Amino acid sequence: MLLAYVLMQLATAIEVAATGTVSDRGTDIQQGKSVSPDLVVATSIVHYVERTQQSIILNNASRDQRFANDLYIREHQPQSVLCTPLSNQGRLRGLIYLENNLTPHAFTEKRLQVLRLLSSQAAIALDNARLYTNLADLNKAYARFVPQQLLQHLNKRNITEVNLGDNVELEMTVMFSDIRAFTTIAEKLTPAESFRFLNDYLARLEPVIVQHNGFIDKYIGDAVMALFSDGADDAVKGGIAMQKTLAAYNRERQDSPYPAIKIGIGINTGRLMLGTVGGKDRMDGTVISDAVNLAARLEHLTKRYGVDLLISHHTYTQLRYPQSHCIRKIGTTEIRGKSEIVTIYEVFDADDIELRAAKQAIRDQFDRALIDYENQDWQAAIQRFQACLKKVPTDPVIQYYLEQCKGQPNQLSSIEER
Repeated sequence: MLLAYVLMQLATAIEVAATGTVSDRGTDIQQGKSVSPDLVVATSIVHYVERTQQSIILNNASRDQRFANDLYIREHQPQSVLCTPLSNQGRLRGLIYLENNLTPHAFTEKRLQVLRLLSSQAAIALDNARLYTNLADLNKAYARFVPQQLLQHLNKRNITEVNLGDNVELEMTVMFSDIRAFTTIAEKLTPAESFRFLNDYLARLEPVIVQHNGFIDKYIGDAVMALFSDGADDAVKGGIAMQKTLAAYNRERQDSPYPAIKIGIGINTGRLMLGTVGGKDRMDGTVISDAVNLAARLEHLTKRYGVDLLISHHTYTQLRYPQSHCIRKIGTTEIRGKSEIVTIYEVFDADDIELRAAKQAIRDQFDRALIDYENQDWQAAIQRFQACLKKVPTDPVIQYYLEQCKGQPNQLSSIEER
């Protein structure tokens, strides 16, 4: 019976990687057999070949004095043994061990020459397999820091192909989200608790973004910047889903000593440059454009208006079915450093049923009040906003505009009279 073993050179020891048995009953080959080498091979022979990196042929191993003290040889009395190294560029990768326990002189020099040729090819194949595995592991590790979608947009197969300055111009939808009053929350936590809190929170939101065909470009403290390349609908639906996920998370945390989490989300659509920036020793993937700045600006404006989700008219006009959402115009803003006026819309699908229905019921009246405000017809705006407030007393946008009207000349007294 012929026994064959492939032994791999690992960092600290030799391990059996594959075994083969040839007998009158056929051939049996097993990979990755979990067994100690000293139970199946003469380890003194293996260590000799490992140390010298020279092949060895034994015509009658049980009578060779060099290995007479080997426990395996004493117990199993093997006849013929051949052991040869698997080497590539002078580096040992493993060994092939053949044993015939019935016949002496089973292995010849000619057979060894053939085996050496096969062994050299096997060693190269093992190196290539290891390189491929290492590269796959490297790419998997880098994917946790560099989004795979970024590589795809740059037309790169893996991180090793990325160069500083690689870039592409695309139309994408940008989302910024931020925890409200995070500084106040963090003041009550230790640094370790802050990390656990953030990671627990982000672990809830990241899958939602991915499920809606987006990817996270970066984390900025408690803020998240995400990109969506397949359309504005994905980003808006993702933002709504994030709010609902957060509401469920807050319900789970009702017994927690920490306050419920509220977030603001800003979404904008436009052309941007996606690529790599940095220096020769440290670079990062990022996006640059006014579209990104506006998305961040919208997230900041959610605090002013007291709402959770704002989108620009650039995003609104890209929605395939805007009527399927609960959306209302709530104002305009200027882009810093530019003269462009951007219209802002609130998306309130995630509001509770009563509030959502109330906002929908006063929509026309609210729109007219907003027009009066933009036309600086303060008296008419005040009357309409106050009528809206009677129907939706908890609407923060109406409250905001009434406060703004108070600041206009000769309007404070008229509001107080009412």
